[in-house]
Amino acid sequence: MKTISDYCVRRLRDLYPAGVPGEVNGRYLNSLWTLGNYNYEGILDKHYSICKKAKEMRTPFFLRGSLSGSFVLYLIGGVFANPLPAHYYCEACGYFEYIKGYRFGVDAPKKTCPKCKWDLRRDGYSNYEEFISHRNSLESYNHKLEYLIPPESLNSEDENILLISSDLCGMLNEIQWVFGRYVFDTIPTGEWSKVDGKLLDRIYEVHSNSEDSVSIILNNYKPANFLDYAEMLSVMHSTFMDEDGESKSGYSEFFRLLDRYGDIAGSRERLFEWLIDYGLDSEDAYEVTRFIYMGKATRQKNDVKWLEMVSEFNFPTKLTEYAERCLYLWPRTHELEYVLANALIWLYGEKWEV
Repeated sequence: MKTISDYCVRRLRDLYPAGVPGEVNGRYLNSLWTLGNYNYEGILDKHYSICKKAKEMRTPFFLRGSLSGSFVLYLIGGVFANPLPAHYYCEACGYFEYIKGYRFGVDAPKKTCPKCKWDLRRDGYSNYEEFISHRNSLESYNHKLEYLIPPESLNSEDENILLISSDLCGMLNEIQWVFGRYVFDTIPTGEWSKVDGKLLDRIYEVHSNSEDSVSIILNNYKPANFLDYAEMLSVMHSTFMDEDGESKSGYSEFFRLLDRYGDIAGSRERLFEWLIDYGLDSEDAYEVTRFIYMGKATRQKNDVKWLEMVSEFNFPTKLTEYAERCLYLWPRTHELEYVLANALIWLYGEKWEV
């Protein structure tokens, strides 16, 4: 455990070289407490071993879904994106600022440090610790870790594991050899200073020239930023019930859902954020979100628990109608791994022809 703790502290200092902000250290300690509260210190040892072995074997290994919200697991490895809220950080003087109005730091405008005029780093992807504090998520991952060494035994169908596609893996491996970076650990933070809307345009252009379901959506809908892109993919991979009571993919229902439910329609994280903005505390917001994203409001629409939730929190009709159509909501954290991996590939597009 001391080895892992020392490793996390070193990673914190690498990520925040001019001093670890109190807000960041607080999230780290809370993340440790979350795992310790469920007596899962052992999960860190297993996860550390997997990440170390995967790195040695140059094998892509990501946590799948909501477990990506753990800041500790992010520091150890296997999580592609910093789960903290969107923030600016100055690597010269240590200035730190949460970015209001943004979920993804990379979507925020570029800015110089108000103290030393250094270019600020934009970071954080708003993945929530609440989503990994649920015992079932941790127990499932803890159980699977018993069978995950060495990494070649990883199964892409496992609920909590994400193995990226062979094509994407091949391109990322090429980047490793050309630029000497281990890209499966984390995206080099300094590279994000180059990211702007042009990068998204290039990604959209590639998709629009293919014949997959993503390209069909993108021909009629253009996400405004990386957050919208991840949310679009989340809706497409979710499952809903149509007006006739039939199960439908989010892909086939995409435009009807956006037209009817607007800012509610999206990933389970978007639903959680909507409930927070509506006035629920994080604990209640998580419980309601979990009830909905597991399809319980649809399958048990007359269940006493759901009716009590609707009454207690006085949900508007738009929310209850949407909830009673959700069979399974995809996590944004899962799609984020694909979005950022693609972004990394196209970030190097000027230097390397993919």
